[in-house]
Amino acid sequence: EVATAEPTATTLPTVELVATATEAPTAEATLSIPVSSGTPFGPSYRVGHVTDVNYPDGTYFNKGMFFTKQWSISNIGTGTWTEDYKIVFVKGNDLDAPASIPLGRVLSPGQSMTISVDLHAPVDVGEYAAYFMLQSPDGKNFGIGPNFDQPFWVKFYVR
Repeated sequence: EVATAEPTATTLPTVELVATATEAPTAEATLSIPVSSGTPFGPSYRVGHVTDVNYPDGTYFNKGMFFTKQWSISNIGTGTWTEDYKIVFVKGNDLDAPASIPLGRVLSPGQSMTISVDLHAPVDVGEYAAYFMLQSPDGKNFGIGPNFDQPFWVKFYVR
């Protein structure tokens, strides 16, 4: 048989505040909220749930083939993405990708959409990768990862 403890009532201490009209205040109460440098205020911009719609990593393409890579992405931040937001190439093999592509629609927090980038496979056999992020109208890039500062990508082979 297992012994169990019976719950008991706990009495909390009582604090009594006493002030008289003749006492003068000695200090004024102030509220201090610590703010660290660099803390973002306002809406957050975060890409989440990036999935390949077509051409998963490791796909093989013929030399010089043109293709359109598509991803499904979701807005998991608190800010709305407008038509002025862009998909931007940030590193890797450029694959004749445009430097930026307008998002072209509004995407509110919690919504998803499919984005597309037209690419051109190189003529040399090998392994290739191109990395992309989203960019706000004021030029700030954002993406995936724990700090939402990492790109999403296309990785493939040319045969």
